[in-house]
Amino acid sequence: MERFKEPRRARRIRERRRMVRRAWRKQAATCSAVPGSRSFWRDSGGRTRRFETWEDVHEFRTMRARRWADNLKICTCYACGNPRRHFKAATRQECLGEVDEKEQMEEESEA
Repeated sequence: MERFKEPRRARRIRERRRMVRRAWRKQAATCSAVPGSRSFWRDSGGRTRRFETWEDVHEFRTMRARRWADNLKICTCYACGNPRRHFKAATRQECLGEVDEKEQMEEESEA
């Protein structure tokens, strides 16, 4: 039985939609926009708008999800950020490499 091979373009489209849905879910928890609030936002045309209806909120969240789909990292604080950047810490791969190196040195010294 031959396995289905998805065309590259179809896969890119499918992955993009998946990432937009994921960004929508992720930012829905962080977005506190409700109709009638004092919050303002810029729509795709660059106009400043106010959240007057739930359709405005939906449009805002959709626009934001599309923008964040390529990079889902929304927060840049030290807790969520890259430990190498904030604390000059070694990556997991570097830590494992150091452990392997120490074990090899111990084996050589025993022999």
